Amino acid sequence: MSKRSAGFTLLEMLAALMLMAIFFTLLVNTLTGVRQSSEKLSHHQWQQAQQQLSLHLLTSALHQALPIPAARHPHQLFYAFSGGFDFVAPLPRSLGSELATYQVRIAGHSLWLQLKGLSGQSQDIGKARVLLGGVHKMQFKFLAIDAKNQPHWLEHWSALKQMPRAVALSWTGQHRAHRVVIAIMADIVGAQ
Repeated sequence: MSKRSAGFTLLEMLAALMLMAIFFTLLVNTLTGVRQSSEKLSHHQWQQAQQQLSLHLLTSALHQALPIPAARHPHQLFYAFSGGFDFVAPLPRSLGSELATYQVRIAGHSLWLQLKGLSGQSQDIGKARVLLGGVHKMQFKFLAIDAKNQPHWLEHWSALKQMPRAVALSWTGQHRAHRVVIAIMADIVGAQ
């Protein structure tokens, strides 16, 4: 009769190590997947926060848009949004709250903003910045009220005696379409 000693056989040890290796591999793969999902979610949330901040800057500036002084006759006011989509509005308080020209452009699937001073040199206030990334198509429309008090959305603003009542900004991003309508406070009718 052979007596078995207390302990594990080599085969039992190898089987236990194999099971632990399989469990460890599954655990590492699961944790890696969770980390990657978390990073994607964090990046997506960061992009949404950036988009909301950019839109807040643009909407608050548009809400306070003012007539643009005409280049040839500085004492006259020019109400068109010139050069595609430029408008005059106060700067954010962090930049001094003075008036500046906001130049909004789309280039390379991004919405860009450049701020320029209103002085004669028209100096840049900081460098051009991307407001929104992943913009595939963008459109501005202007709300006008006709003589019969009927609202109409126009592709271009050319009324010299008034500001548009609102501006609609529509763009197509990577996954969906967006639209923001911003009311404009200034309505200087008949100013010379």
